[in-house]
Amino acid sequence: MPERRPGWLGAVALVLAACAGGPVATGTGTPSTVAPSVPPSASFAASPVATPASTVGPPSSGRIAYIVDLPEGGEVHLLTFGAGGGDRTLALGGSPSWSPDGHRIAMTCPRAGDLPDLCIVDLTTDPVARSTILQGAIGVTWSPDGEWLAVVRSPIDVGDTWLVRPDGSGVHEIKLVGNELNVTLWSPDSRRLAGVAALGGARAFVGVCDVEAGTCRSFGAGAAMTWSPDGDRVGFVGSWEGSVSVARILDLATGAASVLIDPAVSVDRISWAPDGRIAVVRSDRSLVVLDGPGGVARPVAEGLLVTGQPAWSPDGVWLVVRADLNALHDLFAVRSDGSGWVRLTTTGTATGPLWAPVR
Repeated sequence: MPERRPGWLGAVALVLAACAGGPVATGTGTPSTVAPSVPPSASFAASPVATPASTVGPPSSGRIAYIVDLPEGGEVHLLTFGAGGGDRTLALGGSPSWSPDGHRIAMTCPRAGDLPDLCIVDLTTDPVARSTILQGAIGVTWSPDGEWLAVVRSPIDVGDTWLVRPDGSGVHEIKLVGNELNVTLWSPDSRRLAGVAALGGARAFVGVCDVEAGTCRSFGAGAAMTWSPDGDRVGFVGSWEGSVSVARILDLATGAASVLIDPAVSVDRISWAPDGRIAVVRSDRSLVVLDGPGGVARPVAEGLLVTGQPAWSPDGVWLVVRADLNALHDLFAVRSDGSGWVRLTTTGTATGPLWAPVR
């Protein structure tokens, strides 16, 4: 998610979204190791909490981009698992988004005295090469087909979304019913953008835009969105039952929204897996997984207080989450079957994990 900024920009950015060979904490307090990084970052540290029933080590492969929140702003890191893996700093900035081939990361890069720029970091070079694509960007998402970047780039609290090609061409604005669309998510087929728009003041509304036709529809109050794997439905969180935030599934063909989970249970975030399962972060900060809409909610991260959007691994085996442990915010990899979790960072300010696509 976007980097931390002072004042109004920090508020907008927060709406949008380590290792040196030391031990990695598992859910049972049993350490394992991750290969050292080049250059090294903070070391992993063993967790004193031992709650899950089984010991798990870190994922055997894969890469995760995430943000370390610093007093002066965000810093994008790359965490790599497996042989030769580790944690390294890529650049100052925020809102990382992977290219479909996993070779590049689009992100916001700070610019003195002004809004950040849209940059692309090339991971195939050593050191990584960074190029500026567009001036004035506070959030970005890369389309699954690799053709477009959706960029939030407004100097107001709501935010304007623009589309731009990765080479900087084709820049144009896209809006939802005459209002700004922001916090954007691409559909799996790259034909539509789901997002949140502010209609009638500060209230947030769910909207979906057809990129080619340039048309958009509003579907009612909501936020914290996720696409179904087939692109026919959108999951979101809305507040219609008094003070309870209800998770709903929107059928785009009919416009009908059904309740995902017991409406008596307040929900903060939901995230759809490639295989159709759905991760739900409840307002009590517990993490549960459903086999699909209407499925039974199974706890999978006992002992962790989860915040933020869960990030599924491409194979659906892992969820990477931001969670609180001993009053620090760090990243944890949680087995989606509930068999355990492993601590990934110890900076105390890690956030916004995003798993790389399979190359």
